[in-house]
Amino acid sequence: MVAIQHFESIVSLRWFVDSSVVVLMSNIEAFQDSLHSYPLSVYFGDYAGSETYANALGYSKRRFLEPVCRRPEARDAVCHVMEPGRWGARRLCLP
Repeated sequence: MVAIQHFESIVSLRWFVDSSVVVLMSNIEAFQDSLHSYPLSVYFGDYAGSETYANALGYSKRRFLEPVCRRPEARDAVCHVMEPGRWGARRLCLP
């Protein structure tokens, strides 16, 4: 929840009002593993989905992109899940 609040405060800054946004979700295995011990419904009162990985991931994506998409001057926004083993962060960031 703290990460979502930080993200919302950053994208709301005047410098980013007209900017497109890309959210990279990394360490996704830890997120998936933590769902068994820390269900989203405990931390997010509005979460009504099942505690499956797919539903929790979809909800998390929507929560991150919501502050970007609800503004009148809605910008392009995309959320990408970095799956381990497919490609490393270095290959994503470097040419």
